[in-house]
This record gives sequence, C-alpha cells and structure tokens, in this order.
Amino acid sequence: MNTMADQEITASDPVACTPFLLHAGEQKGLGLILLAVFALATCFMGLAGGPPMGDHECINALQVREAFQTEKWLIPLSEGAEWIRKPPMGTWLIGLSSLLLDPANRQQISEFVARLPSAVAGFLTVWVMYWLGRLMWGYRVGLIAGFISAGTVGLIFYSRNALVDMTMTFFVCLAYACFWRGVMHEPRSKRFMALFYVAFAAAWMSKAPLPGAIIGLPLAVFWFIMVPALRAADGSAGFLTSFIRQCKDLGRLWLIPGIVLFIVLGLSWWVYAYFKVPNALELWETEFFDRYVGGLRPKSKPFWYYLPLILGMCAPYMLSVPESVGALFMKRYQAQRPGIAFVWTWAVVGTVFVSSSQFKQPHYLISVLPAYWLLLAPVVERLFFGPTLVSKRAMEAACNMLVIGLLLGVSGAGIFVFREYPAYILIYLPVALGTWLLWAYACRAYARERRILAFGFLQASVLVIVCFIWPTIGLVITTNAEADALAAGFKAHSVTPSDRIIWVDNRPDAKVGYYSGLRIGRLMNEMEITAYRENRTDVPDDLKWEMVSRIEEELNQPEPVYMIMDIENYEMLLAAIPRLPARELFRLTGFNPRKPGADLLVFTQKSVATRPVESDPAP
Repeated sequence: MNTMADQEITASDPVACTPFLLHAGEQKGLGLILLAVFALATCFMGLAGGPPMGDHECINALQVREAFQTEKWLIPLSEGAEWIRKPPMGTWLIGLSSLLLDPANRQQISEFVARLPSAVAGFLTVWVMYWLGRLMWGYRVGLIAGFISAGTVGLIFYSRNALVDMTMTFFVCLAYACFWRGVMHEPRSKRFMALFYVAFAAAWMSKAPLPGAIIGLPLAVFWFIMVPALRAADGSAGFLTSFIRQCKDLGRLWLIPGIVLFIVLGLSWWVYAYFKVPNALELWETEFFDRYVGGLRPKSKPFWYYLPLILGMCAPYMLSVPESVGALFMKRYQAQRPGIAFVWTWAVVGTVFVSSSQFKQPHYLISVLPAYWLLLAPVVERLFFGPTLVSKRAMEAACNMLVIGLLLGVSGAGIFVFREYPAYILIYLPVALGTWLLWAYACRAYARERRILAFGFLQASVLVIVCFIWPTIGLVITTNAEADALAAGFKAHSVTPSDRIIWVDNRPDAKVGYYSGLRIGRLMNEMEITAYRENRTDVPDDLKWEMVSRIEEELNQPEPVYMIMDIENYEMLLAAIPRLPARELFRLTGFNPRKPGADLLVFTQKSVATRPVESDPAP
C-alpha cells in the first residue's frame, strides 16, 4: 500500500502514471471482441499451409523428434550430439504442441505442430501490447496498439515461423508491461515486479543472451537517464537531483529477491549444461561473443541494415514511423510523453544494440519491433480518431497524392517482381491490386472525414494479405530446391533412412532430414570442433587433418556410408590424398551460381556397387 508521501510525490511527478478512464461512448466489449477476431485471423489463418520450413525451423522440429526417441529433454540432441547453442524453451514448446495435437505421430513433427507455439506467442503478444498501451495511454490507444501489432507484417510473418523468436518476443513484451505496471503505474505492485523477473527469465530461457540486452540495457537507460531527463524537461527537478533520487529508489525494483528468482528460473539450466557438456563455455564464447564481434563471418552487414527492415516490418503503418519516433520531442504528445519515453528507449537502445553486432539477421530485430508498434499507437490514434488539424481541401489533396504514390509504388514493385522473380508475379498481381484498392478506399474515406472507416479499410488490407499471400506462396515459391534435389538423388540410388549418411562440411541441412526422413549425422559434432577452433571463421590445420583422418576411417568401414561434401572441398581432399578409397555417387550443380564450388557432391566407398550419376542442374 502506498504511503501518503508516495501519493504526494506521485501527484507532482511527471513520470508517474495513474489509470486512464474510458472515453465517453467507447464500447469496451465490442472493441475487444473485434481485436480477438482480428488477431486470431492474422496469427493462425493458413498456419498449416504456406512455404516449407527453413533450415533453422527444421532443426527445432528434428530436435523434438529426437527428444521423443531418446527422452532427453533437458539437453536435447541434434544429429546425436548435445545441443546447447540455445536454451531448450523452443524444443519444449514444440514438444508440448505435439503431445496436445498429434500424440500418436511423434516420428514426424508436422509444420502446423512446429509453428503453433509461435502463433500462440504472437496472439498473446497482441494482448500484452493492448494491456501496456492501455496502462500508459488509456483504453482507446491500447486497443489501437493491439490492432497495429496484430496487423503488422512483422508479427504476421514470425507468428508463422517455427523459430523461437516470437516466443522470446512475447516474454520480452510481458517483461516490459510488468515493469511498467510494477513501478511506473499507480498503485505500484511487488506482485507485478515478481512477474517481471519471471518473464525476464522466460525470455532468457527462450533465446539467451539477447534478452539481457533487449530488456536490461533499455530499462537501465530509462531508469537512470530518461526519467531524470523527463523531470528536468518538466522543471519539477534537476537532472542530477533526479538521478540521485532514482539511485535511492532502486529498492522499488525488488532487486535482491528478483535477482534470486531470475537465477533460479533463468540460469539453472545453463549451470547444469556447463557441468554436463564438455567444452560448453568455449562453445558459448564462440556462439555469442564471436557472433557479436564478427568472428562468424569476415564481412559484416552495414550498421543501418535494420532501418529499412523496421519500416517493412511496420507495414502497413510505415509512413507513420518517422512521426512516431519523433513524438517524444513533439508538444502535441506531451500528455503521453512518459509512456512514449518508456517504449522509445526500448526501441532506440534495442535497435542500436542489434545494429552494433557484426552478425545481423532479420529475426534478431523481432524483439525490438513491438516498441515501434507501441510508438505508432498514439500517432495512429491522433490521425484516425483525434481532431482534424488541416483543411478539408488540403486533406483531399494529400489523400489523392497518396493514392497515386501508392499506385506508382505497387507498379514499380510489380516490375521488380516480374524481372527478378517471374514465378511470383501471379501471386503478386491480384494481392497488390486488392491491397491497393483497399488503401485507395481508405484514403477516400479519410478525405471525407470518415476516418474510422478508413482505419477499417486499412485493417481489411491486412486480411487480404493474410488470406491470399501466405497460403499461395507455398504453392509457387520453392525454398528447398537443393535439399529436395539431394533427397531425390539419394532415392534414385536406393539410399534409405536406415543407411549411414554423414555431412562432412559444417552441419547438415536440416531441411533434408526433415522432409526426406533420412538420418544425416555429422563427421564431427560441434562440441568436438569447438575443442580445435578459436573462432568460426578460421579452420586450423589440425582440425582439417582430423577430418581427413575420420573420412578415411569411415571409407574403410565394411558397411556402406554416404558422405556429403562441397565440391571444392572434395577436390582439395582428392588432391591431398590421391588414393582416397572413394567414388563419386552424384553431384548437384547450379544451386550456387555465384560460388559453384559450394555445390554439393555425394561420395561413398569404392566397394559400394552403384554407378555415378550426375543430377540435373538446378532450375
């Protein structure tokens, strides 16, 4: 319970927030029902269809299949070796999905089963966005935050992806919401601070160590820099005075019991894995530290790599992203500034961190995107539900220009698709036309001051994309061409799942094992390789000769063994050992036109009775 002193401080504190009331005439129940229906559609519609799963998605599904076979769930196996690159939250959730939906078929985890945890996480993320938006800015803005989150390209795509990133994002969002409710909202609550540490630990168990930077760093900046800056800007206290006050108020964060709770829930598995798996610390150093500083690849993507992705992942609201990022400094959003500062810090600090990493991937951004979706909510609320600030003639002119600009953009994108990806044009044309028509109707309704209807048309365009693009894309787009060709090559030579298949270079392409049912092992597992390597870019000579020795040992076995290797590396192997007892079985050509040496070749013992056959080139 708050003391009288706390209440007096809150009354004059520009950072503290009290609950918002409903605006007159708002229908709470109807809005929540519409949000639920919309989120169900954007997160679950077509989940069983769409394009095939990618390599990393298939890794998760295969780990679950192997866990059911071996009953090893604490440290799952991948190709027969312990997998500790990431914590097992993703494996556990897909396993639970399989037990609930398809308990009789544990040998083949379906795409629907593998992707369901991400869809559930996406749906729950929408509701956390609604809750946090409502806590900071009231019911209407919270509802808009929910609709924006459910309708963005980022959430729609990653809710249909079997990676664990959407699950991590849900727990990151929940941690931020509980932190705000626990210490920034009245009445303050230790219960929600306890939930904050639980959510933080769950995010950590989903994909550590990224949540440490996405949650910990922005909250530290907000607490020690943004809060004093807000008070200084308001004139209620100087920056230094407020900074000292924030240091004294650290007890409100429930630090000691919270850290204990986080250690128990979030770090216990890591301690167990450290003592259970040899070379665990060396692997984590390579996987996490080297990944950040550039030890995984010699050339890094530019610092601004994520900026266009932010705009794309915020579609169809990307035109409002600049204003939403600048809203913190605009007078028109002064009443909403504390909440804006909170999510602005999450967005900016999180983006700077992932941008500073030398290893960049689109899905690394997903846990930062909800901050941008929340920043959009006050802007969209002003544009579609607030007072009109320009004349009707100016509004009509702007809307007409926007319709023309969108048509030019859609046409230009169509030309690009036709030139670069002609097979996709039959998908693009009807979807682009339908989406543009809905956007045009939205602009027309907006110009006539029917802005709620315009917002509805904008949301309807999202449903068009969900209904048509995702189910159809799987019928046209082929993402597993090389994996399919490899599986077909094995089938043509009567290689069965019971035969021994070894992937020599790096780790196996999980798509081959998932879709063909073949059991593909590694010449050396990652724990053995870690003992030789200091980073992921340099391959020491002693590791190369150890691999050569193992290849010779396998080829001298009496049982047939089939080995997959890059063509370039195979030719180097033959040059080093001209009398290698191997014969080429088949090779795949044309799948890597920029680097032909990276195409795959399959070889076996000379004693295996089969004839070498070269596959058809890639289409």
